[in-house]
Amino acid sequence: PNPANHLLTVQYQLNKISDLQLNIIDLTGRQILKVATGQFGQGIHKQTVDIAALPSGVYLLNFNNENGSFNLRFIKE
Repeated sequence: PNPANHLLTVQYQLNKISDLQLNIIDLTGRQILKVATGQFGQGIHKQTVDIAALPSGVYLLNFNNENGSFNLRFIKE
């Protein structure tokens, strides 16, 4: 869902049990909001994040696990 206004729903799939960090960061790389941290099981996971307090702009969802890092861009209206 891009752009998002008040709620951002994130769905991701893990192929194995993984330690995962999921954060919202701004375009300078500064962490704005911690979404999830911990060990997650294999399968599909879904998280809803309240982003109403964030100023309008472009942000990145940053996924980090033992396999590396991945960013997904979204726009907050």
